Amino acid sequence: MAWGSGDWLTRILAVSDIHGSRSGSLAVRDFINEYSPDLLIVCGDITHFGPASWARDFFNSIHIPVMAVNGNCDTNDVIALLGKDTDRNLMNRHRQFQKLEIVGLQHPLDDSFEFPEKIDILVSHVPPKGCNDFIRAGHIGDMWLNQVIEERKPRLLISGHVHESRGICTLGRTICLNPGPAKEGFGAIIDIGEDVTPKLVETTAKL
Repeated sequence: MAWGSGDWLTRILAVSDIHGSRSGSLAVRDFINEYSPDLLIVCGDITHFGPASWARDFFNSIHIPVMAVNGNCDTNDVIALLGKDTDRNLMNRHRQFQKLEIVGLQHPLDDSFEFPEKIDILVSHVPPKGCNDFIRAGHIGDMWLNQVIEERKPRLLISGHVHESRGICTLGRTICLNPGPAKEGFGAIIDIGEDVTPKLVETTAKL
């Protein structure tokens, strides 16, 4: 956590869709070295249908705090591994980091999840409907997330899943971010304090 202009500031590296790739893990390390984030958030598809050993080795190679949710390509053994990791597990959990209230959703989404009163950052593998969710067939986001955003008003939603819809948009007062697939060298840096400032980044390292 840094301080500037009388304000506290936390820097977050957000990635998604690593898919068990060497290029994705190298991109994450490159971003950490270049931007010195306080926290890494992984929005699912850590692996490409396993194995859990790859996820374990990846997490153990990261030497800053990590919070992660699963994605549709993460198998039950990956979910079990993450579920046992009390430090990194963000699946259907509310965590605090520095001054931030962070909530993560397990995939598939569970509409019985009980949200806390305050949410600074909401993390989901899938995006909401109409924002960072467009493919040739149309918008494929989840309408329940739109309802959550309308009711809970998180300051920031981070999602992945839709490789084609990397970008930043807004729903009401919520900034919605899809950092893009890390396996292709994409990510995002978020500076968050009193304001939320997201920036899409791409590694310059040879993957």
